[in-house]
Amino acid sequence: MPELPPEWQRVFEEQKAQLNEQKAQLNELMAQLADNNRQLKQLRKMLKRREAQLKRAEREVRKLRRKLGLPDPDDDPEPTRAAPPPASPPSRASNGEASSTSPDEKKKKKKPRTGGGRRPPPPHLTEDVEQHGVCACGACGGTVWRKDTQTTRVYTKVKAHVRCRVIERERVVCTACGTFTTAPMPPMPAQRTMFDARFLAWLVATRFELLVPLDRIRLQLQAQGVELPMSTLVLLIARAAELVAPIVEALWRLLKAGPYVAFDGTGLKVLIPG
Repeated sequence: MPELPPEWQRVFEEQKAQLNEQKAQLNELMAQLADNNRQLKQLRKMLKRREAQLKRAEREVRKLRRKLGLPDPDDDPEPTRAAPPPASPPSRASNGEASSTSPDEKKKKKKPRTGGGRRPPPPHLTEDVEQHGVCACGACGGTVWRKDTQTTRVYTKVKAHVRCRVIERERVVCTACGTFTTAPMPPMPAQRTMFDARFLAWLVATRFELLVPLDRIRLQLQAQGVELPMSTLVLLIARAAELVAPIVEALWRLLKAGPYVAFDGTGLKVLIPG
């Protein structure tokens, strides 16, 4: 298998470092979870002791009530609820009092503001600044002088489209020996390919992250005037799988070496052959 390009090697090292950091964070979280479980066990023991003390106190209360000749509180009949008195027509004085006190009663405490509402666009988005000026007064058409600027931030979308990447490599001739030398080609997914790594990454992300079938991707490219056969898209997916195979193998080794393996109903014999 050919060696990975420098860009892919750098990406592999970055992914490996991120995985190590996430593993350390997971170990810290597991330690915190174990500590919380210990505290929860202590609280459960304390609650059981309090329940036992309460039961003993209830038994002592029953004994004292029997000695005093009082009935058991569990045997007391429930008090009957009295029917509410009929509503009488309000008098003028009561109307006046109600009208005088109603504004104070109607005042309610303001609820604390929640985190909802209209949130501005996040600051990490690339900003395209548009400037719109005023040439005359909007009321009378007179001359104006600039006071300040009102800024409004809204979301927008730039339509994705395929571009043609033109690579011009310089060719030189040695004045001493007459040898021709050509500038090296930038890293590409394969030799003599017509697709660079960005196109390959977009294809893989659209197919497996957004779950768009290859036939729909082909229709999207056809809408932009790019005619690609289905076999070419399949070969590009296969080439992407070959390029990320070392990363997948390293992730599998780290996963199998870890203390926890999360999976669905599929058995380990199917997920991990051999």
